[in-house]
Amino acid sequence: MAIWKIEPVARADDPRWISGPRHERVFVRADTAAQARLCAGKALAPNPMVVGNESAQQPTPFEDEKLYQVTRSSANDAGVAVSEDGDPALIAR
Repeated sequence: MAIWKIEPVARADDPRWISGPRHERVFVRADTAAQARLCAGKALAPNPMVVGNESAQQPTPFEDEKLYQVTRSSANDAGVAVSEDGDPALIAR
């Protein structure tokens, strides 16, 4: 798996940030950039609102390309000793 760096591209005063907190930089181990976005969202987004027996599924801010960009990176950039082998996971923030 690859290591991906996810960082904001929208200005801090962009009104789209209302949908969630702004994280400066996170590193995720995942197969693809899209999987990295989903993994970061699952790990860092607030808990979804529960409606009866179902969850209200809404995209996380990490899925918005106008808020965050995803680029290929490495564990060295993340400043952690982690292998590219393993399950998709948030490895540093």
